[in-house]
Formats: sequence, structure tokens, C-alpha cells
Amino acid sequence: MSDDIEFRRELVRGSVVSARLEGGAVSDQWRADSKDYINGVIDSLTFLNRTRARYGLPKVMAL
Repeated sequence: MSDDIEFRRELVRGSVVSARLEGGAVSDQWRADSKDYINGVIDSLTFLNRTRARYGLPKVMAL
């Protein structure tokens, strides 16, 4: 497994833990997007914008 995949996997795990600690949860759609991100199919900006689009928020042009 590549270091990049493992790094992205750990970032996603941290996001899930953070959501749970705040009393929230992550959606099935978010989980599907997170798999694309972990596997390098999408970059972090696309991942962020997919999430924002689900909540009717404007796109972010750069991180």
C-alpha cells in the first residue's frame, strides 16, 4: 500500500472520529466520497466541494 493512500486513510479516520466526538455522524455519500479520496480518484478540493454541495454551500476554489 502506498504511503499516500495510508496518509489519506488516516486523515479520513481522523475526520470520522472528530464527527463522532462532536455528536455527529458521516453519511453513506460522504463515506463513498472518502473512498474515492483515499484511493486517489479525487483530490482534497473535490472531496471538500462534494461535501459542501450536499449542503447547498458554495464551492471553494482553492485550499
